[in-house]
Amino acid sequence: MWFWSHNTTGPVRPSDVDTMTKIDSGHAEALLRTHWNLTGELERLPGENLNYRLKTTEHAPLVLKISLEAHADIHLEEAVVDHLDTAGFPVPISIPTVDGMRTVETTLPHGPSHARLQRHLPGTPWGDMPKSPELLRSIGSSLATMHGALGSFHHEGAVRTHAWDLKEAMRHHSSVAHIESSRRRRALEQCFLLHAAVSLPRLNECPQGMLHGDYNIENILVDANEISGLLDFGDCLHGQLIQDLAIALAYTLEQTAGSLEEARP
Repeated sequence: MWFWSHNTTGPVRPSDVDTMTKIDSGHAEALLRTHWNLTGELERLPGENLNYRLKTTEHAPLVLKISLEAHADIHLEEAVVDHLDTAGFPVPISIPTVDGMRTVETTLPHGPSHARLQRHLPGTPWGDMPKSPELLRSIGSSLATMHGALGSFHHEGAVRTHAWDLKEAMRHHSSVAHIESSRRRRALEQCFLLHAAVSLPRLNECPQGMLHGDYNIENILVDANEISGLLDFGDCLHGQLIQDLAIALAYTLEQTAGSLEEARP
């Protein structure tokens, strides 16, 4: 996997992310001591941010999340999570600092960042679960009910865009020329052509609302084919609801080797 750096002109190799993580683990420990008066065993979790599971002898596991995305709107994320928590969804609520703050501004080698301590949610990532019709139905049902719950959500920061906004995918068209494989370039050109000819003219006709923005195999936790956790609302934004469905379906097809029949619940 490659991670795109918002502060550089190219992708960041996983080895660079690992190096940055090792450097920042001491910083994470200092943040926990200073702002939450906590110490314990830290375990690096997967993801593009610096996420650590904190184990202590006094508390249930917690997660220290240090956001790295340049487009992150922490206040919007917190508002969405609060709204869904009130509606009964399993989401990572933030734990206030000793000063009663939910976020802490900090600085890492790459630049300014925000740190939050969140409750740890149980379950197994969707991508590590055996494929089954029951699981796919649960995922689809959870997405639909989440959209329904967010129908009453309003926030001034929700109308925005960023690099992962599907409705603005054409902004990346020029980057196809940088791909070495001619086969992949042709495949991507065809995708952009279909998107421009078929998807874009119809997007405005689709129902709109608040999106998760990254409804994928790492951000959905599962327990016995039931959704036990919805993670990482860093890409949330207002848009066409079908965007979340497209992302979920893309990851489903990846797991089923591109078979629509196998992806059907």
